[in-house]
Amino acid sequence: MKIKNDTVVTKNRKQRRAWDRYSKKYCAAFEKLVENDKSLSSFKCLVALMRSGKTHLAIQHNIPFVLNNTDAQLAVLTAPLCGIVEQNVKQLKVVCAINGFFYCETPSEVEYALEKDMKALIYMTNSAAWTSKNSISMFDNLIDNKVIVATFMDECWTWTISDYEVISDISGNSDTKTYKASWYKIMEKLSVYSPYTYGMSATKTVQLNGEVPPTYGEMHYKIAIEMLCPQELSHRLAWMGDVVYMNTASLDLDVLTPEKAFDKIVERIITIEGLVEGDSKRTALIQCSTTEEYVNSKGE
Repeated sequence: MKIKNDTVVTKNRKQRRAWDRYSKKYCAAFEKLVENDKSLSSFKCLVALMRSGKTHLAIQHNIPFVLNNTDAQLAVLTAPLCGIVEQNVKQLKVVCAINGFFYCETPSEVEYALEKDMKALIYMTNSAAWTSKNSISMFDNLIDNKVIVATFMDECWTWTISDYEVISDISGNSDTKTYKASWYKIMEKLSVYSPYTYGMSATKTVQLNGEVPPTYGEMHYKIAIEMLCPQELSHRLAWMGDVVYMNTASLDLDVLTPEKAFDKIVERIITIEGLVEGDSKRTALIQCSTTEEYVNSKGE
């Protein structure tokens, strides 16, 4: 970033200090949780603000803290998408190298690392972790041998519904008996003897907060850390100030095509940014509602 003046430098330092305070508070809360909460048959959700660096802190702090300070032999980090894993895997490998952990590419490498009495870590998508044949076999072996495993599930508002009978209460979707609850079935067995069962999210659900219990299973849910005060990260978030509304009256399809309307919005943003002193960015929120007439006119 090009530094314009001392005011910008001071502002950026204040922002970094504010983020550091939030991160230190979050990490201290996690350390206290690990040391003091050894409850079993419990899934512990760590709720923090969006863009607060939950995954980054899990990789840089939480996972090393658990593996270095507890009897956990393996850490399993999961994410909802392959892209998230690809984005973070290099950072995770560096952490493993620094701490002497064995980074595992596959479930078979987990078995190899544990046979060598090495602490290990594996990073997978939720789909690979909870539904693939090799991964399920890995968890079966871990559970049969009561290997202490620490789980860290990113975006844990996904995949964590306990059973099909509570789907509509939690997500609003229709209940379906085809829902297999594969994550819950594994975690219920694992949490019987391992207390290090964590999930990360910026979103609470009525099940994650314990309001809706499982219909059949014994593993319950609770919010173990909650840091949702937006003022603590206000320097990193966008706030709505002056607003320019462009509705169907100002963007009439008889006058402007959607393409030209989008260009008009961009031009307006650039103009306003140029009029505002300091480093300012504008954001456009666009709600799309394609009309039947326009679709038919395009022949699509």
